[in-house]
Amino acid sequence: MDFKQILKDVRGEALTSRDADNKVEPLSLEDACLIALNVAQCGPEEKAGRFKLMVKVAAGGELSKEETAAVLATIKSIYAPAVVGAVYQLLDPEALA
Repeated sequence: MDFKQILKDVRGEALTSRDADNKVEPLSLEDACLIALNVAQCGPEEKAGRFKLMVKVAAGGELSKEETAAVLATIKSIYAPAVVGAVYQLLDPEALA
């Protein structure tokens, strides 16, 4: 999976976010996944697993169905519909059919 892909809105324009310096930047699939995995609520027993999944995403590794489901669950818990839909288009397009 190319996690460096820029997420697109319903018009095909790049979705954006602000970086630490408040500068507007295109939002990549990698950034969205890493942010969601890091900030979405989870129990203490899940934290190491989340970290391992973050490492896999950052390395551009292929995700299993279970790992994809875990990423999508965190995405859905913190992002607005435009980002959720854009991520689904890349990670699980059949779910949008």
